[in-house]
Amino acid sequence: MAAAKYHVLAGFVTFAIFAAACFVNFNFFREEPSLLALLSDYKWVTLGLFLSLFGSTLSDYDLLYKYLSPWHHRSAITHSALIPTTALLIYLIPTPIHNYAILLVCFMLGFALHLFLDYFPSVDIEKLIKEMKYAGATDAVVSSLLIGLTPVEHLSNEDFKKLSGTFNIHFPQKILIGKKMRKTLTPKLTRIWLIFHGAIVFAYGVLLFVLFVPML
Repeated sequence: MAAAKYHVLAGFVTFAIFAAACFVNFNFFREEPSLLALLSDYKWVTLGLFLSLFGSTLSDYDLLYKYLSPWHHRSAITHSALIPTTALLIYLIPTPIHNYAILLVCFMLGFALHLFLDYFPSVDIEKLIKEMKYAGATDAVVSSLLIGLTPVEHLSNEDFKKLSGTFNIHFPQKILIGKKMRKTLTPKLTRIWLIFHGAIVFAYGVLLFVLFVPML
């Protein structure tokens, strides 16, 4: 479920949900209902969509450097809250510009959704769909969801193998974990990492929406 094409789709879904939330907020929770001016302006709509797509795919830019040590796919740098936190601080300091909040919300939600999708092992259902094996495609998606929701210690050997290689978070340099030096997190720690950092970035997006978007 973490294939690049699904992250792109997630970017479109993120923007659609965000646009709907803005429409509801500005038309049902204000004394003078009016369509959100920014969404009625094609320039802001376009930028919001681009930022959603950028946020939902940015983490996988480490693929460009996977052959250049010390970078690896599922890098701890790009698959963490580091980049969104940097963007948030740049936005807030010294003075937040309210008009840009809507764009940063799109970016944050897209980025968070990417990390949440990476929690589940990848599945490629295109071949099954082309062969009109819709039941098989559905089973593959359900299997990925079930593996993601099952504790690591309860997975079968076959399912556990799907949580290896590029599923796990890699660090540019070796770090100390317990008493051993590792540069790759275990599947269990990778899951915790993705949920923790995804939740932080999602909270950034919600906070920006609550604090600044209603002021627009």
